[in-house]
Amino acid sequence: MPETGPILYQIFHYLSGFPLHFCPSPALSLDGWLRAFGWLIPWRDGIWYEQGPGAHWRTPADARRAIFQSIATGREGENLPYKSDDWSRQALRRAFEFPESDSQYRESANPNCDEDGDEMYHDVLDVVFTAQVEVPVWIEGVPRDVFRGLARQFHGHDLHLHQLTVPPDTMRIMVKYLLIQQLGTDLTVRLIRDHYLDAVADCIVRAFVQNSDVGVNWTMFDEASKKAPTLFKPLGSLADYFCAGQLSNPLLNQEAAVQLPKLGNLTKTHTLLQLSILLQDQDQIWYKDFEHLLYVGFDDYNLQATLIDASAFATAISSNEDSDRVLILFSGREMKTGERYTLGAFIPCPSKDGSRIQHAEWEGAMGCLLFELSPVHDIYYGTVGSPAWTMEGNDLAFGDPNSGVALLLKNNSRQATLVQKLDGEDEPIYAPTAWRGNRHVELELDGVEIWIEK
Repeated sequence: MPETGPILYQIFHYLSGFPLHFCPSPALSLDGWLRAFGWLIPWRDGIWYEQGPGAHWRTPADARRAIFQSIATGREGENLPYKSDDWSRQALRRAFEFPESDSQYRESANPNCDEDGDEMYHDVLDVVFTAQVEVPVWIEGVPRDVFRGLARQFHGHDLHLHQLTVPPDTMRIMVKYLLIQQLGTDLTVRLIRDHYLDAVADCIVRAFVQNSDVGVNWTMFDEASKKAPTLFKPLGSLADYFCAGQLSNPLLNQEAAVQLPKLGNLTKTHTLLQLSILLQDQDQIWYKDFEHLLYVGFDDYNLQATLIDASAFATAISSNEDSDRVLILFSGREMKTGERYTLGAFIPCPSKDGSRIQHAEWEGAMGCLLFELSPVHDIYYGTVGSPAWTMEGNDLAFGDPNSGVALLLKNNSRQATLVQKLDGEDEPIYAPTAWRGNRHVELELDGVEIWIEK
């Protein structure tokens, strides 16, 4: 992908001077490369400010934002609705979003968006503040607020985070590059040959590009990135290689593919690739003992298996041991348009999640969730304490159709209804994706697969 080169250089060039948004030279020095790679290394292991009273503790969202700013060459965000109060509330939420292992930082976290400036301005303020001359511990340093005027001189008054956008074409090139980096060479050639790489890339890009007329702003980028938690990992691996001399193996290489069980009718290599982007702990789908438990196919020319009713389907899920994680895939077409849908559920604790969704097994692992692989890459996270599925007459319902996202399996697993309701009165069982609005999609299924880890 020759078109990737200029974009990668642009990323490194921008980050070499980050958080300042100008660079005096078009060339990159060795120090510049190292500074850029420092920002790309995962947030807790990369560049880490020496903190002091009133400083902003950098969060995973700040790491995502550095990547966003490095590829945001557009300014079409000026054409989108903007309310400073709403923007400040979102920034405040992100300023306190830490993993549980670093929850102690929430106590001393501070907002990084106020009347003086947004997150980009506060990045500059943090750098200026931490660059002051180190003094003995018994002497109090200069407070952060004293440097606000100086930070304003460096940052200027003309550039604001809400104005920045990533052009759709840039986003698509980046997604394809990042997907290729998740694969080994042999698998990449195979997916390109079979046209699956473009198909997967398109589904993921649709999650980012909510408005093709203006590109991807920071809010869109952040929301979509959290639903593809490993997508940008290759950038960190590249930084690790240059800084530590060790290049990480692709997530799905030829060796890993050989270790997998025989793939199903729905679970192909490109499906596993997309699931590896979606499930934060990739090992959850690479286990050699992840068995193909059940396939129900509905092909007019080759009807396979016995039609499975809702109660039998629920039993096939819940009868597994606590340690057996279940992955379900549904494939079909929308009855009105014929558009192809691939949906699914990940159930890490099937014997308990059915009646009450459990907390994730460990930090970084995924809890119970529904997902959509096509036509738009999406995740609908389950609410702890709610039932993962219920029986609605003769239907099996994942979620509440009156609130949030729900997937209803009907007519002996031959049909399904996907519902998203944003204005429900009750707390959603599966959290909706607000920008996609209220939805009601009737599907004619042509395949259902259940996979279980034994």
